[in-house]
Parts: sequence; structure tokens; C-alpha cells
Amino acid sequence: MVTIPNILKHNDQSNTAFTQLNKGKLEKFTYFEIDRYSDNLAHKLTKIGIKPESRIAIKAKNSVQWVVSFFSILKLGCICVPIDIKMNDFATEKIIKLSGAELLISEKDAKFEVKELNIYDFFNSSINENHKKIDKSSEDCKDKIAIILYTSGTTGDPKGAMLSNKNILSNINEISKMLQEEGKLKSFSVLPMSHVYELTCNILVSLNLMNTVHFCSGLDIKTLSKELKLIRPNIFPVVPLLLEKIYNGISKKQIKSNILKNIIRFFPKLFGYIFRKSIGLNKLKFFFCGGAPLSFEIESFFDRIGLKVIQGYGLTEASPLVSVNPLKSKKIGSVGKVINNCDLKILDKDSSGNGVIHVKGPNIFQGYYNNIDATEESLIDNYLNTGDIGRKDDEGYLFISGRKKFVIIGPSGENIYPEEIEELLNNFIEIQESVIFSLDQKQISVLIKLNDEYRDISFDKIKKIINHINNKIERYKRISKIYLSDIEFEKTSTQKIKREFLKNINVSEYKSIM
Repeated sequence: MVTIPNILKHNDQSNTAFTQLNKGKLEKFTYFEIDRYSDNLAHKLTKIGIKPESRIAIKAKNSVQWVVSFFSILKLGCICVPIDIKMNDFATEKIIKLSGAELLISEKDAKFEVKELNIYDFFNSSINENHKKIDKSSEDCKDKIAIILYTSGTTGDPKGAMLSNKNILSNINEISKMLQEEGKLKSFSVLPMSHVYELTCNILVSLNLMNTVHFCSGLDIKTLSKELKLIRPNIFPVVPLLLEKIYNGISKKQIKSNILKNIIRFFPKLFGYIFRKSIGLNKLKFFFCGGAPLSFEIESFFDRIGLKVIQGYGLTEASPLVSVNPLKSKKIGSVGKVINNCDLKILDKDSSGNGVIHVKGPNIFQGYYNNIDATEESLIDNYLNTGDIGRKDDEGYLFISGRKKFVIIGPSGENIYPEEIEELLNNFIEIQESVIFSLDQKQISVLIKLNDEYRDISFDKIKKIINHINNKIERYKRISKIYLSDIEFEKTSTQKIKREFLKNINVSEYKSIM
């Protein structure tokens, strides 16, 4: 394979690639249909003036239509710019402008300053209508940019990580080797394809192995349970939040029932068998978990009841996978062993062996789009400085100890950069400085030092400032707790706030106003 669309070119394209519910009816789409539909859409894009190497954005929920749009973009030799469906219009427009996207494929007319195409329109025509094979891929395309994924920047502007066909395919090949002995598998999709974790590790790997992926139609417990029972998947990629919800639900039931508590205590595998069957996980081989840290306690619990959790570690700039636990020799608490085609080194180690993780390999991105300074900061001698702190044990298993830059991991695995929100806050004359943090990785809090001349402003005024900020940013970044400090924060010689105090912050020492 030299380009990503080549993964559709199996000898037998009659197998089911995707399933999804539409008005209560299960729709099935074969590899042939995905290939043909994406040809048709690519042809339609050429008719509206789209040229190779154009940047095209997609903003829509997970669906077969999303996949078809993605492949049509790549077949044309264009660049896909995925945008999170939850992203607000302000942030969406910024990404469209920064990427120079010429077209937005979306679910509704949002009236941005760019051509728009409804993602459902092209499915109204026959699969054979006006079919014209489109294939602009060649050996020369493997090093060309396939995707630009925007991550939030600490300056307030998001950074576009450029991933080539070669970058993504290197990850697809490594993960496929890990799974190929498992036979034909059904995978369950709930995570957004606008994130490279779901796109690479679930969707594209499944297509490469001729497996089947089901797009779940909702994230509420009722819908999840209904569709899990319908599909009975073998693999379920998740973020820790979902496992936490399952764990907390079981824990609450244990409090109310001593019988259940004793069954879990003395017969954990029996409980696991009953539980798996009750929610449609009786054929599950493992959860694949990434995107955020998973607690040792929760992973241990799932292991005891016979639900295997395979943790991995990665980041957008690595396409994303850097390390993963071997299926037959996982180690609880670890994010596994570094994948074969990656070289990982840990610099500036402390006495415990913890240091900054740097990674090199064919999966490492090409840099940030139109951002040379950020690229040079991240890539040093072809090694990506991940900014994460970690260590390896004697057997080569990697353990992540923390985030060097105090990135907050949101409830669904989103990266929340404190500096981005602080910059917006500090633009207000009333605010001297601010620090964003989270005590539980769910609620965002802010500690504010007011300018001296505004120290007596009303709490309502401060709340209005916060509400103004919250209306500009995505829901998962919104501030829900406000604390006031009477003293300035300790700073480095370069006047950067020392954030170490946040590790053991006692919020009761500060005045709370929301």
C-alpha cells in the first residue's frame, strides 16, 4: 500500500465493512459500496472545481457518509481536515481559515465563508449512476499530506498536525500485525473519527483487515446497551470515561446489595460472565483504551471480572500510536511496549527513571501546518518531544507519569490546554493573571488574581466575564468553578507561573464564587 485508499482494494469486496442504524433499521455497507460511493463523490467534487491538494474539511457525526467523504477526499489527492462535531462555530471557522479549506462537508448549512456540501446529499443517487473510477494515488503520494488535524495551541490558535499517507499507514500496519491472528472481528465505534485515535486504530485498521465496524447511533446508556446486544462486538475502543461510568454503576449497586458485593468478591468471573451477557459484551475480546489515563484500580477491577482492557499510548502527532500492551502479556497500569517501528528515548531522567518522552519513527508527523516555530519546538533531530513524562521498567513496558505541560484531559479524552483559556481571561482589564486546572479531570476550575484597582468588583461582574469566555469555547472546556487569590502566583525567571502548586492545591484556602 502506498496510499490510504488502497486499503479498500481487497480481492473480495463483498464483505460487510460497516453497519449503522437508520430509523431503527440496520443498514449494511460492503467494501465494494464504500469504494464505489467514494469514487462517485470524488467525481462530484471535481465537477464543482476541487483540485488535487485542496484542503477539504469534514464536520459530522460518525457515519458511513463520513467514511465515504474521507476516502473521496484522499482519492482526489486532496487533504482532509477533520473537525470535531462538538466544536462551536467560532472555533470551526478559525480552523477553516487556518487550514485554507476550500470546502466544508457537514450535516447542515452553517453559512461559513467557504463552499459547503451536505454530507447526505450524494447518497440520494444510485451507486452506479454516472460512476467514474477515481484514483490519483501513486508511489509519489505516500509522502504527501493526507490529513491535517488541529489541536489546541497554548497561544490560543489551534495547531494543525500534518500526517502523511506514510505516517498513517505505518500505524495501520503495526496494529494490523497485532490483530491479524484474532481472525475476523466486529468492532464498535463511539469515539469521534475527527480524532486520529478512532480514525486510525479502529476504522482504518478494521478496513485493512477486512473486519466490520458498527457506528453506534447514540452515546446514552439505553442506546449503547441496545446496539451492543444487537452487534455483540469483539473489539470496543474506548476512553477511560466510559469504563469509569461502568465501574461506578457497578460500585453503586454493590453498596445497595451485600449479595452482589459478595459475588464480585468471591466469584468475580461469574459476575463478569453474567454482566457481559446482560449488556451485549459476551463476545468481547478486549476493550482498547487510550486518549487519557486509566486508573490502576479500575483496570484491575475489569481484569478480575474477566473483561480485558488493553491500554495504549499515543498522540495526534504520532498518528497516534506509540506503545500498546501485547494482547497475551499485558501489564496493568502500563501503556505497553513501544511499537516495532518506533524508537523511544527518555531524556532528563529523575532518580525514579522518569523523564521526558521523545519518539522517532515513520508514524511521526510532518510538522504543524504554516507554523514553523511550533514545528521546530516539537521536532528535535527528527525526534518528537511529546511533553509527557514517563519511564520504562526492566521488561520494556512504558508507564506514563504525567503531563509535562499540565494538559488537562477532558472526560472523553479531549486535550484541554490551560494556557488557551487563560489567554482569553487575561485579556480582561479586571484580571491580572489566572490559572486553569481540574481536580477531577471533569470540571474545569479557574484561580484568578484580580488587578488591585478591581479587587472590589462584584461577584456578578466576574461571573459575566466567565460566561463570556464560556460562550466562546467548547462545552468540555467551560469553566464551572471560580476561585479568587489575594496574592500573585509564584513565577519563574522568565515570568511563567509555576504550576507545581496545583498538584496539591487546597481550594478551601481560596474564596469561591461559583
